[in-house]
Amino acid sequence: MATARGSATAAISRRPRVLARGCLMLGVLAPACAAPGPAEPEPRYVVSAPADPSDELFAAENLVRFDLELPPDSLERLEEKPDEYAPGTLRYRDQRLASIGVRLKGEASFREIGDKPAFRLKLDELVSGQRLLGLKRLTLNNDVQDPSSLSQSLVYRSFRAAGLPAPRCNHALVYVNGEYYGLYSNVETEDKTFLERWFSSSDGNLYEEGGSDLVAGAASAFELETNEAQNDRSDLEALIGALERASESDFSETVAEELDLAHYLRFAALEALAGGEDGYSYALGPPNNFRLYRDPGTDRFVFLSWGLDRALRPRFDPGLVHEWVPALGRYRSPWDTHSVVLSGCLASPDCRRAYTARLHEAADLFEELDLAGQARREIALIDEAGRADLRKPSDDEYVGYARQLLLDYLAERPAALRAELPPARASSAE
Repeated sequence: MATARGSATAAISRRPRVLARGCLMLGVLAPACAAPGPAEPEPRYVVSAPADPSDELFAAENLVRFDLELPPDSLERLEEKPDEYAPGTLRYRDQRLASIGVRLKGEASFREIGDKPAFRLKLDELVSGQRLLGLKRLTLNNDVQDPSSLSQSLVYRSFRAAGLPAPRCNHALVYVNGEYYGLYSNVETEDKTFLERWFSSSDGNLYEEGGSDLVAGAASAFELETNEAQNDRSDLEALIGALERASESDFSETVAEELDLAHYLRFAALEALAGGEDGYSYALGPPNNFRLYRDPGTDRFVFLSWGLDRALRPRFDPGLVHEWVPALGRYRSPWDTHSVVLSGCLASPDCRRAYTARLHEAADLFEELDLAGQARREIALIDEAGRADLRKPSDDEYVGYARQLLLDYLAERPAALRAELPPARASSAE
């Protein structure tokens, strides 16, 4: 589980100057606080998609720009109650959306409004039906736990390439009251609009993890994000019950009554390959950063990935995030898990064989996607914007180090994973 705000700042020793709270005056930068810096980066729009206009916002080739306008009262509210939506205005290209909701987000990645905060934008908070290219929500992550600014866009792309529901993601230039706040990861929000793109119906229950695994009594800990008024968690309780009943001999059959197990094994295999230890199957502590959706089309649950800003880096690298734990092996073994679902699977011979096959497939996919080539293209696209970002918590040399570490990871990880696997063989889990 991510650490509480302020108590787990990343292990980044070289930090640029961050504007003090006093530099925000009437929603603009006070002249005395301004300092010469790099030239402002330019947005880039290569892809437009009339069939699905929102694809323009997330195309890997596009570097989009969002301008937020926050009046003084909203800035004050975000300072005092950052979890609550404050009114603001969003500008995107030639579109202006007034009276949207703006709040800050994050746990270990949380930063105050005078620093480099992550933003959640609710476009219909104050104006019913208001949309931007069909979207009701925007999520702008500050990348303070990912100095490379590459992890999320690449790893979500790998999930989607495997046919697994995952957010679209690229990069954005974010401005607040005319001031460049920096380079952000622009992550598609997992809401009903997202569900409609992946499932036959968005009417099912969507749960966000609540710091607990799927164990007896835990259903109330999960946050219900759809159908909140009904608050009927009997489906989640049924999944927990199936996991409790399952034995080594009937694990696949019993659990598959409530969970799309074939989907989960592909999901877990990509978690193993992506690393980060901040998701469900391979969390460092309690399961973290995932959602569960009860698909009305199958009447079974599927796992959704989220919050993967620690992915695609060697395990516990002391130069990045994990200074507070001892250095262990460079990569975590795919057999090292304490999650309820994967632990039960590995104890079942049939399910373990099926998972082994999915791990081989995931390693093959990583290589087929040429993620290193994609990373280099993204670096070329965002490098200038990153250098102009004076609010990022690390200097340019350190960003370069983080990006090389990611490239090394992509080159090494598939072979390192295969070295822990028995030979590939055909198998499946229904």
